[in-house]
Amino acid sequence: MPKKGYVINWMLSFTIAALFFTACVQEEESIPDISMELGDDILAVKAWFENNKGTVKAKSQMNSARLNLVNFGEMALLPSWESSQKYRLADGRMAYEINLTDADMVYPKEFAEEWGDGDVGSAILTNLMLVEKNGSGGYGIYLVRYYPKRQTGKKDFGQINYSDLGKAWEGRIGVFDMGGTLLHSFGIGKGRVLESIKTMYAGKGPQNENKSSNCTLIVKEYCYVVTSESEGEGGMLPEVVVNCINVFELNCPPPIFVGSPGDNGSGGHNPSPNPGDAYFCEPLDDDCIPFPGPGGGGDDFDFEEEEEVTNNLTDPCASEIFVQTSCSLDFSSVPAAMLNSLNINSGIMDMFANATNFQYTIKQENLVGRNGKTDKLSSNEVVVTMDNTYLNTATKLSIARTMIHENLHAYFLHFSYASDFTQGLQNFVVQNNIVGLPNAHHELMGQYVLGMAVSLALWDVTYGDNQNQLDFEYYIAMACAGLLHDGTSQPNDAFVAIAGDKLQEYLKIISDEASNSADAKSNPC
Repeated sequence: MPKKGYVINWMLSFTIAALFFTACVQEEESIPDISMELGDDILAVKAWFENNKGTVKAKSQMNSARLNLVNFGEMALLPSWESSQKYRLADGRMAYEINLTDADMVYPKEFAEEWGDGDVGSAILTNLMLVEKNGSGGYGIYLVRYYPKRQTGKKDFGQINYSDLGKAWEGRIGVFDMGGTLLHSFGIGKGRVLESIKTMYAGKGPQNENKSSNCTLIVKEYCYVVTSESEGEGGMLPEVVVNCINVFELNCPPPIFVGSPGDNGSGGHNPSPNPGDAYFCEPLDDDCIPFPGPGGGGDDFDFEEEEEVTNNLTDPCASEIFVQTSCSLDFSSVPAAMLNSLNINSGIMDMFANATNFQYTIKQENLVGRNGKTDKLSSNEVVVTMDNTYLNTATKLSIARTMIHENLHAYFLHFSYASDFTQGLQNFVVQNNIVGLPNAHHELMGQYVLGMAVSLALWDVTYGDNQNQLDFEYYIAMACAGLLHDGTSQPNDAFVAIAGDKLQEYLKIISDEASNSADAKSNPC
């Protein structure tokens, strides 16, 4: 007879599954009046932009040495004002970021090679950024492009901005002016500026830049996409051409700012607000703006706090899966508030990332008889270990499942010193006649199967091999993996109660993915 708690979870899983597969149905609706949805401050910024964008764009005539691959057309400057972010930069000024969905594509060639040509467009996030000017009124206008590393994963608008990159984000940020000139770039690691980069056409610089012995001059390829029409059998057809050119890049450690090619080399028309601050300035703008992130200038820039989550996985595919499953995924085709509230893995990893004096580490080594394990080394440190052979054999879906499972162990261990949780676990053990901590954890996990299944499904739809192709019950079955009697391969009471008469079917699904059999629905790394 199934336990009552498991029956409730099972019913909920079918409710979520129904939402999961029916939410993609598009219903006809009237076009909303965004003026009714935007705040007065956003409406005021929108009005200013519409009145001034032509003047600002006309001013944008940079020295010929500056890299300018695209002259943004009007379609590239149609912001989605209903997708707006408002925040303060590190120096206290207000900034507004608005998503641009049709901006022309410009990117380093190595970025395309990392992501693959098919993913380049969806991986780049391009936003309009308006920065409040000091004293003179109005705003400085910039186009900000976010180029994430593949292991960081794609970010949707609302998950990142110039001032708040998050602790895990890695990649490059390019800041352009309204005329398409690349003003400055930043190399980002763990949400921090690692490189201050000035880009120029090869052969036309550097000349008088503010250089340092710590700066490095390199040659890099930048690419841009040109869309035109050509005559085909059915008439005029769109033709997409990717052009790439060699450029010079001068890379410096922050907070060094590199002057503009052909400028006086001092870092722009005006000096930064304080010598040594992490600002960049431009000769055609009367303001300097801080570097990305919360540490825009002064002592605040140099923060060296210890990372609360350490990823020591050396297998690049496993490392990428770990980062992806840790993210708060924006699954917009279903009711986000409902699904994301059940996406327990991202909540667990957010807790570890923001924990005070608690260290989470994930690594890999050779284990015997297990795919992964979780150990609490002290009251403030937990370590998840993945087996090397398993990472080389299992499908990506199975690896993601194991990481989510081990992270739940880490969550339980983190709270093992909390009196309320400890007492509750002891009561659970007594009531269900459970012997041993591993068995206690695995029986308790039966109450979390739905949340683990949702986390796994969201990861698979966003990053995995299945795009709404699997029945949600497949993820329920995968989430039951590991719910075994300690030291055996026998399903525990929680597993049996959830699977019911489909126990053997669930076990086969788990085995297929773990061994990468012919019936597996995912691919290995």
